[in-house]
Amino acid sequence: MSSAETETPPKSRPGRTKGEVKVWLTAMGLATGLIMIIGLLALIAWNGISVFWPKVVHEFTIAEADGKTSIIAGELVKTQMRRSTDGSGEKEEIQIFVGNKDSYGLGFRFLDAESIKERAEPTGLIVAERMEYGDAIFYPVTLELAGGKTIPAEDASFETELRRLIAEVNDRRDEILHVEKTEIG
Repeated sequence: MSSAETETPPKSRPGRTKGEVKVWLTAMGLATGLIMIIGLLALIAWNGISVFWPKVVHEFTIAEADGKTSIIAGELVKTQMRRSTDGSGEKEEIQIFVGNKDSYGLGFRFLDAESIKERAEPTGLIVAERMEYGDAIFYPVTLELAGGKTIPAEDASFETELRRLIAEVNDRRDEILHVEKTEIG
């Protein structure tokens, strides 16, 4: 008998081949990575898609420290808990986007939930996207035309005239951009 015939095969556990554990660990790592990537893409899609729908604009009636009340309109951004200044625990705080950065000097405002007396969703507010200073949130009052004519917001022709003027201004802006990009360089 030769020595090759008398050699016994190496001992291994029954039912498990060499390296199988590493294959399973690699598969679990790959599955975890894919789940994380899919979750991140879903989060980006969810937050990205919400941009295409307008947010609800709320009108908050707030009790000031001096006893007066003020009205603030804005889009609810987030609600969070914050530590109170007197050390009595945590208080709820609401962050709203108030727009009108050119008037207020800031685009967002934080409100204590306790100071809010009333919260409403008015129908007459307009959110206008502007080229500078961010969005404007306002109640329309009058529309002043070039010839000195004014149209009050209560007039039936106000909305159609406003839409016509917006379309006219957008066309004019497109012409200016065309001249800037092609003719001027």
